Amino acid sequence: MPPSRPGRGPRWSASPRPTDTTKTTFTWVAWSSRRISVTPGTVAITGASGFVGGHVAQRLVADGWQVRALVRRPDANLPGRVIAVPGDLSDSASLTALVAGADAVIHCAGIVGKVSRAGFQSINVDGTARLAAAANADRPPRFILISSLAAREPGLSAYAASKRDSEQAVISHGDGLDWTILRPAAVYGPGDRATLAIFRQWRAGFMVVPSNGEQRVSLIHAGDLAAGVAALLASGRSSGETFEIGDRHPDGYGWDHMAKAGGLALGRAVSRIAVPRAILMAGATVNLAAHGLIGRTPVVTPGKIRELCHPDWVCDDGPMAAASGWSPTMSINDGFKDTVAWYRNHGWL
Repeated sequence: MPPSRPGRGPRWSASPRPTDTTKTTFTWVAWSSRRISVTPGTVAITGASGFVGGHVAQRLVADGWQVRALVRRPDANLPGRVIAVPGDLSDSASLTALVAGADAVIHCAGIVGKVSRAGFQSINVDGTARLAAAANADRPPRFILISSLAAREPGLSAYAASKRDSEQAVISHGDGLDWTILRPAAVYGPGDRATLAIFRQWRAGFMVVPSNGEQRVSLIHAGDLAAGVAALLASGRSSGETFEIGDRHPDGYGWDHMAKAGGLALGRAVSRIAVPRAILMAGATVNLAAHGLIGRTPVVTPGKIRELCHPDWVCDDGPMAAASGWSPTMSINDGFKDTVAWYRNHGWL
C-alpha cells in the first residue's frame, strides 16, 4: 500500500468474497464536517456487498451509523459491523423489513451491464420502485438514490435509460418521500472490477480510445463518493434535489490525461490506440449477436460504445459541495496510485 497522506485516515477490512483469498481493504477519505446537523442513527443500504455500496457502508459505520444491508446470499461479502437482512429487490416483504425503523435509506444496488433491456428494467427500475414504495409506506426516512451520470443521456443505451427511469420511480413519490438523487461520475478505486480492464491495458502500455478523441470525462474515487454520501446524509439538507458528484477537476479529463495518470501509477508509458467509432460499433454489434446465440448479453454492446463515444461526461458538482460542505480529497494521480496498489496487493493486477 502507498504511504498515508494528509487528509486520509485508516484503512478498513471486510470479509473476503468466496472466490478471494485475501481481505478487501478500503480507503477512508476525509471530508469537511462543518455542516453536520444530524446525529447518526440507523441506515438501511442496498448493494453493500458490491463495490460502491461496500465503500459507502464502511464509511457510514466509521461515522457511527448503525448499518443494515439487504443481502441475497448468506455468505455475502459485507463490511464489518453491518447487519444482514436476507432478501432482494424483487421481494417486497424483505424490503419492508430492511427499511423498518430506519432513519435513512441508501440505494446503491444496481446493474451496469451483461443483461438485456428487460433485465435493466427489472433490477434498476422495478427494484428501485419497490424500495421507494417500502420506504414511503410508514414514517418515510431520508432516501438517497445512487444513480449515474448516464441518466443525463437516456437515449444512449438501455442502461442509461434504466437509470433515468429509476430516478423517476423515486421522484414519483413527490413530497411523501424525503429523497435526494446522486449522479456519480465514473467511479474507480479499490475493489472495482469494472475499471480493472482499463488498468490492465495501461499495464500493457496502451489504451484503446475512440479515434475522434474529444471526449471529456469526470472521475471520482470510491472513497470520495462514500464521503460525499456521508456528508449529504449528515447535513440533513437538500431534499428533492438531484446532484452530480465528481472529483471537482475543472472540465473533467481527456484520454491523454487519464493515460498519463495511469502510466504514472504503473510506472510506465502508455500509448493511445485510436479506433474509429464505426469499427467499435461493428465489433460491439457482432459481439452482441454472438452472445445472443447462447442466450447471454456481453459487457461490450452498441449501447456501451455510444456511452464511450459521448463527448461530455463532465460533472457540475459545485451544487453538491455547496449543499453538503463536502469536498473531494483524492486527485487523479493519488487515486490511481491507491487503486493500483490495492489491485497488486490482492493479485488482480
